[in-house]
Amino acid sequence: MDIARILEELRTELKLLEEALANLRSLAAKSQPRRGRPPAWLSAIRKPMVRTGRKARVSTPTAPAPRSKPE
Repeated sequence: MDIARILEELRTELKLLEEALANLRSLAAKSQPRRGRPPAWLSAIRKPMVRTGRKARVSTPTAPAPRSKPE
């Protein structure tokens, strides 16, 4: 086991994680509600998630009618 190589890999991963955290922090700081109407593609995505307040009806499957055997 080469400890120096392992330490170098860990330092590289640490740098990548720090950069990712910094990017996420900057995105969080910029996330203010936007004014105006949302774009159509965003409305289309959110539409199925909106609840109408009605309960969904559950249909019970019915058994098919028995067929008569040809003679």
